Order: sequence, then structure tokens, then C-alpha cells
Amino acid sequence: ATAKKAIAAGAFRGKFSWDNTTPGTTVKGDGIGVDIAGNLAGFSSRGPTRDGRQKPDISAPGAYIASSRSVDATFTAADSDADGVHAYFSGTSMSAPHVAGLLALFLQKNKLIDVETVKSTLAANAQLDGFAVAGSSWGAGKIDAVTLLASVPWQIDVEADSGTCLGSGAGPAGSFLWLALLLFLLVRRSR
Repeated sequence: ATAKKAIAAGAFRGKFSWDNTTPGTTVKGDGIGVDIAGNLAGFSSRGPTRDGRQKPDISAPGAYIASSRSVDATFTAADSDADGVHAYFSGTSMSAPHVAGLLALFLQKNKLIDVETVKSTLAANAQLDGFAVAGSSWGAGKIDAVTLLASVPWQIDVEADSGTCLGSGAGPAGSFLWLALLLFLLVRRSR
């Protein structure tokens, strides 16, 4: 996570209570910092790096995140959701997928953006609130999906590395072919 081009995720509490498999029982997590949704999780690593760079880069929900569980998995009633098929986990291994998924959508809009631009866009669109303060604990703040994705310019000229991509450099005719292919796929999918 301290690599210069890596994007490291901090974790904050998405929630701290839920209904578990015992009807009417609410569990409140403790030992992860102050029991307030939105607060930084106590286990989230703090920066800076040894050479003074800010890490983590951004923070995302990572404490008490519900996820599907295997039929073979065993969890205590306290860690299970009332539906019996989901369980609650905590860790930056829960916040990192939030960040990775948003960055996948980000790069789907424009795959030509370099790592430094991605990092600066993340920072510029981070949410700061009563908990999150830019710095070595939170990174730039809380990731904000809507603002982040709205800030990404659409990639206009799609061109494969080999230069053989359909429509590459073909101007309006190439754009028409892409549109026709897209419409064909949409119609086929709706059947």
C-alpha cells in the first residue's frame, strides 16, 4: 500500500448495529473506535509513509460491511445478518473493493487517464465532513461515488494499442459503426 502508484484505502464505519439471526436482537460493534457510523475505524492504518507521502489515499466504508456467506461458513449469531445468508466483516479488505469498483467505473468512462490524474481526481472529489479531515488518517477524505464519476470526462477517441480497433481514426464513419454495433448488442440482449 505504500507503493508510489498504489491507491491505498482507509476504512470508516458504514454502520455499527444490525439485526442478527436472533429475532429482535441488535448488535453494536465495539473495539473499533467510537461507535458512531461515519467515524474512522480504529484498525485503519494511518500515514504518512516513511518518506513523508500521504497514505491512505482515500477512505471508504470498511467496518461492519455485509457480504454474502458460503453455506459452509460458520459465523456467530452476532456476526450474521437476520436473513441468515449474509455476514458482517470489517477491515480495509472491505473498503478496498469499494474503491476498486469505483475506479473500475472511472476507468470505464476514460481508460486513458494516468495514475497521477486518477489520484488527484480522487482527492479533489473526496468528501470531508464532521469526521473526515484530509490528512494522514483519512487520506483525502471519504470517497464520493457520485461526485467522482461525474467528474470524469468521457473518453472520446477509443483506439486500441495496435491501432486496429473498429472505427479507430475513421472519423464519423467509425463512430457510426460503433453506434450500430452498440444498438445491435442492446437489441440482442433485450430478447
